[in-house]
Amino acid sequence: MSLSISGRKTTSLLFLVMAALAPCLGSAQSARAVPSRIISASANVRSLAFLINGSAAACYAVYSGRSVAGPTLSTATTYQVVSSASSCGDKPYAVGSSVNYRPPLDKQMIFFRIDASGRIVITYS
Repeated sequence: MSLSISGRKTTSLLFLVMAALAPCLGSAQSARAVPSRIISASANVRSLAFLINGSAAACYAVYSGRSVAGPTLSTATTYQVVSSASSCGDKPYAVGSSVNYRPPLDKQMIFFRIDASGRIVITYS
């Protein structure tokens, strides 16, 4: 089977197909995964939890003076990041410093730094 379409109609048809696909192509680039590291300078913070809509998505043990691998975060999601003197398995989980955070699209790595007072400071590379 062969299809013959004049040049003008082909251009119009191509334009319509591209216009229809544009939202799909754009959304494919709108979210991506960004790795992270957790660095602690606080002897009082034992864990860092990542919550989505109030539910725990992940919890990481942290150690003063050490860097540990953190979660890979989606740029399409807003997280609540919570530091705690509790370990991840403790019930109840005591909440310390907290920050709401959405990873930017243009960063390669996120660093969650816990300062000596237990405050969460976010930096990028």
